[in-house]
Amino acid sequence: MSHATSASAILAFILALVACGRETPRDGVDLPFTPVVGVMPDDCLSRLPVGTLEAPLDAIHARDFAAVPLDGAGQACVAAVFGDRTLGTPGEVDAGHAVVQAFHGEDADLRYATVPRREVRLWQLGDDHVPRWWLLRIDTGLAMEGARYDVVLSTDAEGRLVDRMLVGADGVRYRRDADLRGARELVIREDTGREGEDGPDYAAAFEVDVDGRLRHVADADTSPLVAQLAEDAGELDAAAVVEVAGSFGEVAPLREMLFPADGPLEDAIEHRALGDGTPAVFALGQTDAVGGLVLHVLVPVGQGEAGVTTYVASSLAIDEATPPLNAEVVAREWQATPDGAAIRVRLRYDEEVPGGDPATGEPATTPREHVVAARYDAGSHALRIASR
Repeated sequence: MSHATSASAILAFILALVACGRETPRDGVDLPFTPVVGVMPDDCLSRLPVGTLEAPLDAIHARDFAAVPLDGAGQACVAAVFGDRTLGTPGEVDAGHAVVQAFHGEDADLRYATVPRREVRLWQLGDDHVPRWWLLRIDTGLAMEGARYDVVLSTDAEGRLVDRMLVGADGVRYRRDADLRGARELVIREDTGREGEDGPDYAAAFEVDVDGRLRHVADADTSPLVAQLAEDAGELDAAAVVEVAGSFGEVAPLREMLFPADGPLEDAIEHRALGDGTPAVFALGQTDAVGGLVLHVLVPVGQGEAGVTTYVASSLAIDEATPPLNAEVVAREWQATPDGAAIRVRLRYDEEVPGGDPATGEPATTPREHVVAARYDAGSHALRIASR
């Protein structure tokens, strides 16, 4: 960046930031494929109160779309269509997903019949031509990991399931989202990682053929979703050049800029170092949203006149799609890496469970812990989520 902004300007920027049995892979192999026939042969999906979505749509897992939740009969219809079929993984179509799946080992055997379901919604994607193409969203009611699952599926003229794939999920060690590029085209991006370890990433394009089968599209451009994934689910990352009164790391002026009275609540302002020894400031705050965090990394790039320090300030705001109860930060870690730094914040929170006191309305809860991990890249000054 070629210009510096004032502390008041960066304050406005920060406040805006905070507000805002498996099948053999079919990749290249012509294997026999038989649609699974549900027990409702009358195409019950087409008579449900569904929404309609049109391409292009970016990062669909991060978005909320209007649709009426399905009632018991509607959910029974979906259950009949799936039968005992799993929700599907990219690995059933693209053998290249195997490394990613082996790393996190999650959700390969998820079935509609066994996933918790607080609300279920359904949208038809594109036109009404057969095979029909749908997005199914399951909100489980869980607080963090496993809070929402997005599945694309195709059905034939009789409403039987032809193919399906889990395209949106937040696991303990992975995160998957998808772009809907066209009426029958989508791109999936998957990031993996866990505390103390970065995992492999994955991006691939798929299309639905005339029979309703998902096929892997080799050598497709997956870059748009790669750039967008770090901005989904209420997360925004950005960098700016700022001038702050005082010498490097002086806490009082940094606190005034990063944590004003009407802004996030300060948790920490600490002196740190990047992998190459460059000094940095790490700041952590909590937003009004329960479980919401804002992270800042400031790297000095110059000392001006009258005791003013120029920083490149990178910020990341994280709000949970399904807020937990009574979240608190219990630990924070900074680890210098060759390309910058790895950051981990451990949260302790209460998760609501069945039961409670009907007289007082107090819910029954059980304590949980969760680690939010982020990465700072010194070359690009990008501060991005690593895992949830």
